[in-house]
Amino acid sequence: AYTYALSNSYTEEKNYGLKAAEVSSLPSSVIVDAKEITNHIANQILHRQKSTPEMMRQRAAYHLAMRLVQTARNSRLDPDSLRIYLKGLKKKYEASCPAPEQNDEQQ
Repeated sequence: AYTYALSNSYTEEKNYGLKAAEVSSLPSSVIVDAKEITNHIANQILHRQKSTPEMMRQRAAYHLAMRLVQTARNSRLDPDSLRIYLKGLKKKYEASCPAPEQNDEQQ
């Protein structure tokens, strides 16, 4: 009797393949190498995802644009409520953008 069934889906389990390999008959040296490679790849991904001020601005602009499109398509708010909602979006956008850097030359 099998205790697991395979299916096409996604798991929230981090490094599920490594954990499955650990309980398999693979040599421990292969598993150690796989863990090292996994850590190396994870560090590369983290390094690429570091947020620069420009990336943060772009991300904030993207989220604002998506919310505006959704609002334009689906809003049933009256004009006053819509105005309040849009002001809230503006505040969220401004809060999520980094403050512009000031150079000594500009001051």
